[in-house]
Amino acid sequence: MDRLVVNINQAELHEIHAETERFETANEFAIIVKNHGEPSHIHLSLNDELSEAISLPETNHFLKPGDEISVAAKAIPAKIPATGELEISLAYGAEQTTIPVEVDPEYAQKTTVATSQSTGSTDSGTGQREKKKAQPASSGGSQSGKQIIAVLGAGMIALGIAVLGLVQSGISPVVLLGTLVVFGTVGGGIFYLFQ
Repeated sequence: MDRLVVNINQAELHEIHAETERFETANEFAIIVKNHGEPSHIHLSLNDELSEAISLPETNHFLKPGDEISVAAKAIPAKIPATGELEISLAYGAEQTTIPVEVDPEYAQKTTVATSQSTGSTDSGTGQREKKKAQPASSGGSQSGKQIIAVLGAGMIALGIAVLGLVQSGISPVVLLGTLVVFGTVGGGIFYLFQ
């Protein structure tokens, strides 16, 4: 059975890293989730026609530090071939990533032919498939960083406008200082929220 391996909390908190950018298989497969860090809630969902062709016995999971789970993705033969995406959400949706998935019974034959042509042997196709799976996936970490920068940038602009307005109105320095403390606290809260 093919395995789609996903690592969470490996380099940083709430990081999701799939060991492949795209997953192709001939039939049912196992989704392996390995937790390298803090206890975490994870949600797995399938979209498009994939949700009609593949069934997951359980979609919500709690993983303790060091836990590894295997979720059997069962194929419904009448509904394949099918394509779609597996969405992985971590920390109640705070971090998400999607992996394109294609389930096609002819995939095994395609990889066997491709491998046979390139090596001159009658390999089962697993070598070719492993080469495709070895590409690293992008995690949602960079997207989260961009969100933090955007929110903090917008906050700084709002703070600048508010301070400029207060200075122009001739407000006392004590009120100005209090306003800065409030804005700083709100900005810190927003920053903490996105971490």
